[in-house]
Parts: sequence; structure tokens; C-alpha cells
Amino acid sequence: MEAIQTPTPTTEQPADDGLEYGLMSEDETMFVLDTISKSFRSSPYAGVVPNHMWHPLMKATLAGLLERGAKVLVARSAGRVVGYVMYETKAGEPFVSFVYVKDHARRLGVGKALLTRAGVVKGKRWFYTFRTKASVYLTRGHIAVHAPEAARRLAL
Repeated sequence: MEAIQTPTPTTEQPADDGLEYGLMSEDETMFVLDTISKSFRSSPYAGVVPNHMWHPLMKATLAGLLERGAKVLVARSAGRVVGYVMYETKAGEPFVSFVYVKDHARRLGVGKALLTRAGVVKGKRWFYTFRTKASVYLTRGHIAVHAPEAARRLAL
């Protein structure tokens, strides 16, 4: 299997929350892959995938999303990842594959800040593909549509 291709990282100036936001660097790729794989594996929505196939299937799925243009925006504190969002946009509508925030940074607005930077606007429709138990916290009060089939397509 080919290595996951990552876009050239960029880093914005620190935001009001003290975090820096930018695209995922190559050094962060395995962290992103591993945390999505681990988080989604325990989701009741993950389906029935044999244990020995889980990691290769997730790696192929995420590589496919990145190859078709998905972006991973990372929030960093002191150069360390505290959260990220993997997303795409089609016809101005955000398609969010996954949002992750480390335990110590939860309930501080990091997830909401990442979603905002991915184009999610409260009151406007957006889509998400990977559903976990934590999805309810980020979709509450939003017009969020669960659309797992969007992650299965070759193109969005």
C-alpha cells in the first residue's frame, strides 16, 4: 500500500484562543491516522469489520480521502497537536469526516473553532461522515446531516 500523501503544511498566526491552526504536517500523519482509527473503532456506528482488517481498511479509507482532496486542519499548542478536523467542501457545503480533540483540551472550544475554520456555520447545513458517540456534542444545534456514503465515493 502506498504512503499517505499529505499537503504542504501551513501555519496561521496564533488565534484568540492561543492556538495555532494549520494544515497537517507529514510528521502528524500517523497521529491523525491512529487517533481516527482508534476513536472510530469503538464507535457503535463502525459496523462489522474483522479486527485483523481494521487498521489496513482505515489507512486505505483515509488515504483515499486525502487523495481526493480532503484537508486536515490541525490545532497546535506549543507545537503539539491538540485537535484536528478532516474535511472537504463541495458547492460551498462542508463535508466533515472527523473531528478529534485531545482529552485535556475538550470543552474549551477547540472542536468548534476547527469546525468554523472548516466552513461550518451554525444555521447552515453541513455533512459529517464518521459518527461516534462524541458526534452529538459537535452537531447539537446545527443542521448536521450524517452522510457516511460520502466517504465511500472516489470523488465528493
